[in-house]
Amino acid sequence: MTTRRWTPIKPGVAAPGMAERLGVTVDERRGVEYHRLRSKDLLNKFNGRPMPFGWTVNPYRGCEMACRYCFARYTHEFLGLNDRAAFERRIYVKDADRDRLVAELRRAQRSGQSVAIGTATDPYQPAEGRFEVTRRVLEAARMVPGLALSITTKSTLVSRDAALRRASAASAFWMAARRRSSISISRLASPGSPRRASPRSKASGLSRIHLISCMPRSFAVMPRASGASSKRRRLL
Repeated sequence: MTTRRWTPIKPGVAAPGMAERLGVTVDERRGVEYHRLRSKDLLNKFNGRPMPFGWTVNPYRGCEMACRYCFARYTHEFLGLNDRAAFERRIYVKDADRDRLVAELRRAQRSGQSVAIGTATDPYQPAEGRFEVTRRVLEAARMVPGLALSITTKSTLVSRDAALRRASAASAFWMAARRRSSISISRLASPGSPRRASPRSKASGLSRIHLISCMPRSFAVMPRASGASSKRRRLL
């Protein structure tokens, strides 16, 4: 994985090697289509600028959180989907074979670098409640002692797997925008995020996860918008 942006040769046409990996529609709800995606490798080596991880896992392609500031929207162009809204309305569910996952995670563990789950799309977006790809990744991680993991999510669904993560070295990183009394900036910034997942509920959920799994945790407040999120009382 690199940070350089590539554009398909023809708008509306899937990039070479991608068309044959696109699977059938497996579900449709709330105006969102879910499709299978045959992935070559669920784990990717990160070769971009220096980051606190060396490997990435994104269980889903596309993200229902619909964050206005998301840098990853352009990746749907590789699938021949140039409409920006397709990124949040057509979600691709990646394959997650346990044996292959374990082999890939062992390779990451031998490298001495950590694995970051959810660097491009939220691993606990609504699709996870139905397909549980992220959960299968964590189940495979339990088979790799010494593997360092981090998870980036906005969803309180992450608490579902707290006990499962007890056997790993996972850290949970939360992102939250502040809320106002009448207008939710969080809702404007991420209209697809769960309505009950307010910054305050996320902080409470993070504490519960720490108590259950005894794993390190961090709370990230982002994105920072000048004037909108500059005062602490507006963050929670």
